Amino acid sequence: MSHVTIIGTGAMGQAIAVVVTAGGNTVQLLGTADAATPVTGEIVILAVPYPAVAEVLASRGDSLAGRVVVDITNPLDFQTLDSLTVDADSSATAEIAAALPDSRVLKAFNTTFAATIASREVGPVPTTVPIPGDD
Repeated sequence: MSHVTIIGTGAMGQAIAVVVTAGGNTVQLLGTADAATPVTGEIVILAVPYPAVAEVLASRGDSLAGRVVVDITNPLDFQTLDSLTVDADSSATAEIAAALPDSRVLKAFNTTFAATIASREVGPVPTTVPIPGDD
């Protein structure tokens, strides 16, 4: 059993919290109003839009050292939705990992939607969440 902190209380954060809890784990769900609340999970899921990641890392980066950090973001240009906001030879997760050298950073949940996570299926097929990392 694990204790998971989810930073972000939107649809994705809430859907992930339901699945994590159903798996027998405990969840700490933190929103913007919880900026002073310490992170307590050994696993931390960044369930915020990519433009908010820099602020999260600036305010909570030190507290993420030694933890597994899961990036769910897609670094899209949210105005046009047609291009990435990271260099072509990089990724959101690579940038987060560089900013958190004492954390183990993974990618997950960015290829599905909150509804398919919450329902645990896509049509007749169970929802699948790839979890890539280099660790």
